[in-house]
Amino acid sequence: MTNPYDPPKAEVRDPESRTSRGTELASHTLFARLPDGRIIFRPWGKRGACYLLDERQRLLRARAQRVFWGLGLVAIVISNQIFTIGMSVGVLLPVALGLQYLLFWSFTRGLPLTEPPPEIESSKVQRRELARQRLRERARLMGRGRLWALLLGSLLFVAGSLLIAVSGGSIAASLGGLLFFGACAALFAWQLRQL
Repeated sequence: MTNPYDPPKAEVRDPESRTSRGTELASHTLFARLPDGRIIFRPWGKRGACYLLDERQRLLRARAQRVFWGLGLVAIVISNQIFTIGMSVGVLLPVALGLQYLLFWSFTRGLPLTEPPPEIESSKVQRRELARQRLRERARLMGRGRLWALLLGSLLFVAGSLLIAVSGGSIAASLGGLLFFGACAALFAWQLRQL
């Protein structure tokens, strides 16, 4: 019998659960789990090779991708302190794309090839619903707190884009910011409503 005055016991959590949500989000972005149970990786698109992964390989590669994304974010911040924005984009974007290519190439080393999933003939409505299901799954993996942070950040960037236009700055930069971050805010708001 438990004493009602005892403090509640801490919930026992899986040691990997701290990172599992972010890792699952990265995995959901990179890999596909087919109805037959296979986990596949198609880094070169629908016409490229299809690689088979087991669960351990999936997690290791998803964690490596998260580290790459984190290092990329740090590189963006540092490069913006050193270079102009145009120089940062002109240098950092090709380097990042090249490094991502190398990372994908390293992901495929040692993986067996497998048959790609059969193309399913579907209507435009079915494809749209499948895309919505994927966005709902990503929203679930991101969590309400992270989605709120992304929504607020996007709205701040929308406000910053408006401020650029009002203060006489570049209309192209302002319009680009409004369109991009406005679309991001709309997506995050939609995902929050799905939770």
